[in-house]
This record gives sequence, structure tokens and C-alpha cells, in this order.
Amino acid sequence: MKKFTKEKKLVIFLLLIITILTGTDIYSLYELNSENNQIIELKSKNSKLQKEKSNLKSKNNEYLSRIKELTNNRIGLEIKLNEKDKQLSNLKDKQSTIDDLNKLLDEKDDTISDLKKQIESYKSYEDAYYDSDYYNNDYSEENNTYTVYITENGSKYHKDGCRYLWNSKIAIDINDAIAEGYEPCSVCNP
Repeated sequence: MKKFTKEKKLVIFLLLIITILTGTDIYSLYELNSENNQIIELKSKNSKLQKEKSNLKSKNNEYLSRIKELTNNRIGLEIKLNEKDKQLSNLKDKQSTIDDLNKLLDEKDDTISDLKKQIESYKSYEDAYYDSDYYNNDYSEENNTYTVYITENGSKYHKDGCRYLWNSKIAIDINDAIAEGYEPCSVCNP
């Protein structure tokens, strides 16, 4: 057995006297002491849990703040995405318009090409007509008209062979020449 010191013996003795006087037995005191130790231990655990709770609340607040920040970022990105979608839609509309205009331009180019062919055809017909014997007659009895010639820059009309026709020679009906304001040449007197 363990050796008891005088002080321990005295404490035990006093406890026995108190127990006898108060009617409390030693076992109840032991239980009370044990319960007291449990209370102290629970208070210590409670203090640790309170600190842990405080840390968790702090982390929770941090997470909530981060969630709010990420939500705001997401909303901002959604707004930018919607703007980009609108821009893309506008660009698609513009591209569609450009495609339509290009198609129309191609159609117009085809029309121009057809018209150029017609002009060439008419020029060939005109050249053949002007070179024909019928046209080269200076006088037409049916219409009382005849062919005269004008120059690119002149204001007079001339007979074929006039000396003023050396630079340019454009055939025109006499009535058309008069209607366009040309006057007769004083040299060849057409």
C-alpha cells in the first residue's frame, strides 16, 4: 500500500469526521468529486467546441462571401455572354444581308453582261446597216431624208467628203442633225 503522508491522513480523518457529522458517506463525496471533475472536463470540451464553432462560423462566412462573389461573377459573365450573343446575332444578320446583296450584285452583273452582249449585237447590226448600200445612198425618196456627217466636237453637219471630216466622221440623219441643233457647213453646203 501506498504510504500516506500526515497531511493526507489528516484530510481523510477530517473527511470522516465531516461525513459522520453531516451524515454523508465517503462514497457520496467521491461521487461528488467525480461529478465535479466531469463538469470541469465538460466545460473544457465546451470551451474547445465554442472555439471550433467560432472557427466554423468564420469559415462559413468566408465561404458565403466567396459564393456571393462567384455568383456576382457568374451574373456578370452571363450578361457579357448575352451581349456577345446579341453581337453574334447582329453579325449573322449583317452577313445574311451581305450575302443577299452579293446575290443581287451577281444578278446585276449577269444583267449587265447580257446588256453588253445586246449592245455588241446592236453595234454589229448598226455597222452592217451603215455599211449597206441602202444606207450609203445620200437621199431617201420615201422619207425625204438623207445622211449627213458630224464631228465629235463640231456644231456643223457636212456632206460625205467634206474637208472638215478629216478628224472624225459620225453619220446622222439630216432631220436628226437639225433637231439636235447642228447647222449646215458653209464649205460643203449639205
